[in-house]
Amino acid sequence: MMSSTLCSRHGTRPPTMASKRIVACINTRGQFAPGELVKVSFDRPKRSSVAWMTRGELGEHAASATYVDKIAHITDRHAFAVLERQLVFVCPNCLDELLVRSGEQPFAPTSKEQAFDTSVVAKGVEPRGPIIKCDIHGMVFGRPTSPRIAGAIQRGDTLPDARLIRVITVSSTKHENEFWFDEAFLHQVLGSKIEIAASVCRLEDRQYVDALLDVATGVCPHEMQDFLKRSGVEL
Repeated sequence: MMSSTLCSRHGTRPPTMASKRIVACINTRGQFAPGELVKVSFDRPKRSSVAWMTRGELGEHAASATYVDKIAHITDRHAFAVLERQLVFVCPNCLDELLVRSGEQPFAPTSKEQAFDTSVVAKGVEPRGPIIKCDIHGMVFGRPTSPRIAGAIQRGDTLPDARLIRVITVSSTKHENEFWFDEAFLHQVLGSKIEIAASVCRLEDRQYVDALLDVATGVCPHEMQDFLKRSGVEL
């Protein structure tokens, strides 16, 4: 199992595995017809794993599977390779919701209300740490910016009276991050001595970087892209 990843509906979750068709259906909040899904157990001598697939994806291997309590047990090594190529990581909560919508038993208790809810973010899920909640894109890692830019993004507006500065923070010789701030905010936080050339400010001093990010406001990165496009910034 890989470490936790971010689900836009449920926040950070340790992912599980499901087939590509199932993930595509999850992404559209769809559902499958009764009996169209099958739980597959990959039975290796020292380690077994379970994943949900469609019967169409199981295909010809359905005939050689051994069924116990409606679970298709696969033992053939060639079948492992073929079938597991169709698996991808998926949020376990999203999978459980799909299973309930499709009339199957979820891994964890999941109500029908929760399963059929179409809210961008699931009820009761709150942002933590660097994660913020966007009304359009759900749970996302916040992108630091200035309060004025954050306000313009919230209004769906631009800042015609502000000069937008691309700030490049350097954490090592091989790693850089890029953020956008308005010039007035940069001077307010870092003083007038910072160098800005061609609307670009490069920060290598860790003290400056920390001071800026400590007072920055997190915004949705997708909404930030839209703001920059509205503002005529070439990306």
